[in-house]
This record gives sequence, structure tokens and C-alpha cells, in this order.
Amino acid sequence: MILEFNHRQGESKEWANVLNQFRKGIVTDENYELLKDRVTEDPLLDFDAMFISFTNTETQTHNETMLDMLPSPLASINSVKMFPKGRKPKITKAGTIENRQIMDVLDLKIGARCLLTSNLNTVDELVNGAAGSIVGFETKDNNINCIIIKFDSPSCGQQHREKFPQLANKYYAENGTPIFRQEIEITLNSNKGKSLGRGSVAKVHQFPIMLNYGSTAHRIQVG
Repeated sequence: MILEFNHRQGESKEWANVLNQFRKGIVTDENYELLKDRVTEDPLLDFDAMFISFTNTETQTHNETMLDMLPSPLASINSVKMFPKGRKPKITKAGTIENRQIMDVLDLKIGARCLLTSNLNTVDELVNGAAGSIVGFETKDNNINCIIIKFDSPSCGQQHREKFPQLANKYYAENGTPIFRQEIEITLNSNKGKSLGRGSVAKVHQFPIMLNYGSTAHRIQVG
């Protein structure tokens, strides 16, 4: 059996065929003009849409732009870094530490979209990539020590909520799950990118959370 005509795309069939030709390296003048027609100056600042980009820096810029649009007060949470003597932390243009998904300064607001960047409890669905919205901050000694997240999946964090009944009851209406700072170990690399092994390990205390209005195509693919 040979499929000669695909009805599934409907009105998008022409565009789907063009994309398939691009995949094969076929770029005609007609198709190039069609591609140019799809370029937009729309800033794409939609709260209910995911912005996909090529670089972490572009993604973070979009996340910060969306965060600025929220009316709630800004909370900036600094990481606590413990690096071997003589080694300074490398902070990327996107604000992450050593090219890991850990923010040096984590800027958040109530209502912001976010996701986890570490596997906290796979059985409880608290895994890298679990997405939700921030519904609260809990403080201790004038510092944020707990971030409350309403995950998109209602079952995500159910066991974790049972461990903290007081917080779970406080945020029961939002199905809020408390997320605390984590100690994250980073095996450092040499300047040439080679691993230095267990002899050179840094530790970072930070919330395993990032904003989630934008993402790189790579993260979407592997998430």
C-alpha cells in the first residue's frame, strides 16, 4: 500500500508539503517567498502560549518580558554557591550557573508560569519538566523558604502535599504543592569543557524552578 495523498493537514496541506521539501533540502523560489510571508512582527506575548526559540538567552529574555507584564510584586531569590577555592562560578547570559538549569538569581511573581528543573520524586510526578503556576510564597526570617506551585496535573505532588499538611490546607483551594530549596551538586569542567571529575565539585542551594513562558526547541524535544 502506497500513501499518495494525505488528507490529514486539510487547509495546512500546502505548508506541510513545503516543510517536507525543506527537510529534504529542496528550497524553491516559490517556497522561499511563502516562508517570507509567514514572518511576523507580532511580539507573541501571549500568556497561554509557549514561545519556542533557538537559544537559552532568547528564551530567558522572553520569560523576563512576560514576568514584567504580571501585576504582582517581584520576588528575587539569590542562589547560595559553594565552589572550590580559586574557582569562580560561571554565570551564563541566560542567568544560569555553569550551563545547568539552575538560576543564579531566580525572579518570580505570584501567577507566573514555571517548571521544575530537577527530579524531586518521580513516583509523585515531581519530575524535571513538570509545569504549573506559582500561587504563593512562604517566608522565614524575611526570606522565601518555600514556593507554592499549582501544577497542571492535579495528581502531581500529591504525596508531597501529605508531608506538609499545614501548607497543603492553607493552599487547598489552589491544590498548591510546597517546593523548597535543594542542594545541587555540579561536577565542574575545565576551560576546554572536559570534566574535572569528583575532585572538583561545586554545590548550589537554589529552588529547582525556572520560568516557563518560553523554551528552547531542544528542551521541548527532550522534555
